[in-house]
Amino acid sequence: MKNYVKANYSENIIRIQASSNYSVIWYVCGKKEVVSKQLEVVQNELHDRHFIRVHRSHLVNINYISMVLTPANKTGLVELQNGEQIAISRRKHKVIKMAMKQPFPKVVKEAC
Repeated sequence: MKNYVKANYSENIIRIQASSNYSVIWYVCGKKEVVSKQLEVVQNELHDRHFIRVHRSHLVNINYISMVLTPANKTGLVELQNGEQIAISRRKHKVIKMAMKQPFPKVVKEAC
């Protein structure tokens, strides 16, 4: 099962969510898949600069971030192109803002 995520075309992945010792992979087409790996292991397998850890429980494909929201009295949110909002940890907020300024090629595929 090594490099399972990489073999499933990482550009089709919107986000990956930690769920105990499992990871839930959310694809562009709306499909989700549970793999029996911790989020840290999945992140190490990806070796992809298009993914950023926004919270201890979420890894997000930067190509699918539509905006970074900073509501009053809150740490912040990342809004994805599919309308989902993911909380940003306080320590990651500046890193995410800087990453959003970087030019990334937009590789978007609808296959699942």
